[in-house]
Amino acid sequence: MAMAAMARSALVKKYLRVNVGADSSPFNFNAIRRRFFSEEIRTSFKSEVTDRVISVVKNFQKVDPSKVTPNANFQNDLGLDSLDSVEIVMALEEEFGFEIPDKEADKINSINLAVDFIASHPQAKDLGFLGSVLQRGGGDGSVLALKKATKVIEVFVDGCSVKVPKGMTALQACEIASVNIPRFYYNNCLSIARNCRMCFVVQAWDCADDEHALAFALSNKLLLVLFLFSFLIRSSLSEIIFEERFEDGWQSRWVKSDWKKSEGKAGSFKHTAGKWSGDPDDKGIQTSADAKHYAISAKLTEFSNKNRTLVLQYSIRFEQDIECGGGYIKLLSGFVNQKKFGGDTPYSLMFGPDICGTQTKKLHVILSYQGQNYPIKKDLECETDKLTHFYTFILRPDATYSILIDNRERDSGSMYVDWDILPPRKIKDVKAKKPADWEDREYIDDPNDVKPEGYDSIPKEIPDPKAKEPDNWDDEENGVWKPPKVPNPAYKGPWKPKKIKNPNYKGKWKTPWIDNPEFEDDPDLYVLKPIKYVGIEVWQVKGGSVYDNVLICDDPDYAKQVVEEVFANREIEKEAFEEAEKVRKAREEEEAQRAREEGERRRRERGYDRRYRDRYKDRYRRDRRDYMDDYHDEL
Repeated sequence: MAMAAMARSALVKKYLRVNVGADSSPFNFNAIRRRFFSEEIRTSFKSEVTDRVISVVKNFQKVDPSKVTPNANFQNDLGLDSLDSVEIVMALEEEFGFEIPDKEADKINSINLAVDFIASHPQAKDLGFLGSVLQRGGGDGSVLALKKATKVIEVFVDGCSVKVPKGMTALQACEIASVNIPRFYYNNCLSIARNCRMCFVVQAWDCADDEHALAFALSNKLLLVLFLFSFLIRSSLSEIIFEERFEDGWQSRWVKSDWKKSEGKAGSFKHTAGKWSGDPDDKGIQTSADAKHYAISAKLTEFSNKNRTLVLQYSIRFEQDIECGGGYIKLLSGFVNQKKFGGDTPYSLMFGPDICGTQTKKLHVILSYQGQNYPIKKDLECETDKLTHFYTFILRPDATYSILIDNRERDSGSMYVDWDILPPRKIKDVKAKKPADWEDREYIDDPNDVKPEGYDSIPKEIPDPKAKEPDNWDDEENGVWKPPKVPNPAYKGPWKPKKIKNPNYKGKWKTPWIDNPEFEDDPDLYVLKPIKYVGIEVWQVKGGSVYDNVLICDDPDYAKQVVEEVFANREIEKEAFEEAEKVRKAREEEEAQRAREEGERRRRERGYDRRYRDRYKDRYRRDRRDYMDDYHDEL
């Protein structure tokens, strides 16, 4: 804390101070051209505990949700009796996963008391709460938000420092958190909030620093801290707007729609890792029934992609033979009644696969502009196997875009060209005509070439010099013998002057392009309406698609790292899938064998084999001709 005081007095530190363990000596590192405000920020679980307690109370049947506040008393403010309070405590036990002793339960008569007890419970740190910004001191004008924090590591920015509980190394803390280093870094570590501004520039993107301001090698014990701080530095220049891994508590962030529910056509999502996930603890949400409509959405802090790159990414795995159905995702703007979110809800961006039969394997990219939806003009194909695939759409301020599947670019281009949103900048001049003196002949006759003398007198055929008159030839009977004609090798056909390069050649004439008088540029063509929701709305003949790893940010590199992190288990997923396929095929073969054996048994019971009955059918069929003869005789 002394360091924090020193930092505040100096206001600005030009180094990072990293404490690993209370007894460890600090390591000081120069930050390249970067200055950090003095600030102390502690992680805490209390804010998230408060949100979850309020959510539990709001779901209680006798409670008016509008009256539920952090300071609400169960009896005075919410009108609940002692039995109702007991039921709320039981609901809190179920929500947080540990038992509240009776003595403590009797004392909990308000939301604040419930929060205080749960936040101080010994098992609280094992719940994996992800805290937001908690305490902030010093650093006028500096806004540093810690959206995600770990269970065991305390973070201090006193220009700057990190430490873990006394006597513990960073790796030991990581081990206690039951995560490996990559997962800790990407999934349970720190995420910088939208307005982070840690240096003296007015806007984050005005900073000229390298992406990583810390360029040094640390020992294994400090590797985790390097991850943490490199992410901290680079995140000041980027923003993670929304990231969903569908871990515990995802239901509080997503709202299931009632669309098609009254018609009995609404399906529900199941929280599962699927049949052959690379990590059984890495769960997503899966469409659970066949021939159903699915709709679910999450609300975001409203944002605009003006003057920034937009990255939308998610993963999906078609565990079923989907036959026909969508696997896309949508970004929504304005106010949306999430309980009524459905296929007719306007959207700003729709992106993802749509499959029907063996012919349709389309990858949708539909943008909304001035209230009208415009699909991409290109025919893009999606993946159709049963493994996890990441779909990434990147839209830049220059109106260029990239589409990636599994971190590999599938396509790229410009909104001006690949969508019919605006008229084309250039059009062909239909009034233009080729100039009369335009030389489009690449080769011409050589004017200096002269026909050789006697060229035209060369015969096309000549007598065969090798032919001889037959010995038995009779001139009186056969006439005078003449040798047969053969092609004259000296004959070259009609004379033509040789060709030479045309010195006036201008190339093939093409209709010139001119400015389109109907084109009116929109510098904000790429700007979507401010995004407020992300949603999944699909219809599927066969359910079983697993959505996961939804990400909205402005940093393509971070999106790439997420894919690499998840695909660290790619081979495990493939092996699990192949094993599941072997089991499925063995089961199908076993069922087919049982069916064959049952068929044989039934044929034996009937006493004859019906496969051979057609051989003897003529014995029992009356000859039609005999029948007609008998009829004729009777007449």
